[in-house]
Amino acid sequence: MRQIATMIIVLTMLTVNSQTSAEKVDRYVIKMMQRNEIPGAALAVMRGEEVVFKKYYGSANLETKKPIDERTLFKLHSLSKVFVSTAIFQLITDNKLSLSDPIGKYVEGLPQAWRTVEIQHLLTHSSGLPDIIKHEATTESEHRSKVFADPIEFAPGERFSYNQTNFWLLNRLIAKVSGSPLEDYLLEKQFNGSKNALVFAQDKKAANRATEYFASKEGSMQEKEFNVPAYMYGAAGIALTLDNFITWNKRLDSGELLKSQLKNAMWDKFEYDNGFDYAYGWGRESINNRKVVGFSGGTIVSLRKYIDDDMTVIFLSTGYRHFPNVNGMTNYVAGLVDEDLKSTEAIAGEQLLEGFLEKPVSDGIQLYKKLLTNDPSLQLEGVLNSIGYRLAGRDDYAGAIAVFELNTQENPNSWNVWDSLAEGYEMKGDTQAAIANYKKSVSLNPENQHGIDKLKTLQKK
Repeated sequence: MRQIATMIIVLTMLTVNSQTSAEKVDRYVIKMMQRNEIPGAALAVMRGEEVVFKKYYGSANLETKKPIDERTLFKLHSLSKVFVSTAIFQLITDNKLSLSDPIGKYVEGLPQAWRTVEIQHLLTHSSGLPDIIKHEATTESEHRSKVFADPIEFAPGERFSYNQTNFWLLNRLIAKVSGSPLEDYLLEKQFNGSKNALVFAQDKKAANRATEYFASKEGSMQEKEFNVPAYMYGAAGIALTLDNFITWNKRLDSGELLKSQLKNAMWDKFEYDNGFDYAYGWGRESINNRKVVGFSGGTIVSLRKYIDDDMTVIFLSTGYRHFPNVNGMTNYVAGLVDEDLKSTEAIAGEQLLEGFLEKPVSDGIQLYKKLLTNDPSLQLEGVLNSIGYRLAGRDDYAGAIAVFELNTQENPNSWNVWDSLAEGYEMKGDTQAAIANYKKSVSLNPENQHGIDKLKTLQKK
């Protein structure tokens, strides 16, 4: 991408263990931006409260060529949820509520079946409530009436099911308990009341908002605007500069926002009936048996906190032509900075991306087999799936299907890989093969709504 290759870079870089590490991080980010054609981005790495790497890349607007800099506002999309989770635990600190409180205690007008759902079920996406964003509506009242008519999907606490209804309700709950709209509560309790620090995405008057771009069906980069109504703030909607995000993170790490006991409780595993691993509004993972928490938003921004290593990585971007794995990118950066966080899966994934995207697909398959022979413990299902979609994005449907088929051979019990293979055939125009594989996916996961909807559509043809 010419804009990236010739970009003006604003740079603030401190020592990251060694200058070599900083250079590796910088080269890696530039390579990812070129590979995925990301218009603009910002990256920060922190050790405790010290910023050890910070850099701005590319353009905030492709038309004006305005560079990304310290003033640029990035939309956080669903990464906004970690601020809401922190707010709930701040209210717990103030003895205003508890995780086990039923939401009907605070939110009025709910259907009877909703009232006993607990606050913890909203935070952990285990409420079983229907998803509000399945409905189109122009007002909150209209959205309420539509989603209230939907049935409960499962018993609270049974399993994880990502759902925007949960954070719509948390928005309303925080406003009721605190006596202030969510945006005012966050401004006061997490940003010291500085109106210049916290911006909501719908504030059209806010200066320096980055423009977001994604590939059209024809492959060209097109501006895309995401509208988030005020009643859905918290599910999404927050926009921050990198510096203000860094300041917020410092306050979280220092105990200013939450004392250690409650912060650790926020990051503890919620006990789902089916054993899923997720915390209270934060994702959880482990790298080399080291605890990691974080979240992402809009497939373009990511926050990762490496708890055992006192490290945080923040990656913010403005879109892409080719889908990147932003969580994988932040984890890879962490491994470049700290040897203890080098993930064998992340390294293998990077090798496979180069193998499949820069060489014939047959070479990529041979490389995959070689990597698995050398280390049979590698878990690469997600990497293969991502590569398949990347090839499809290049209109290489035969290559995409070859990768998706490889993934079904390696992971035959995963409903998701069969769903992806079906999608590959659908993009190629092979309706019968698409139907057969969607059926396989739905047989493995009867709740695969994407597969169910696709079968209804394709079988009509």
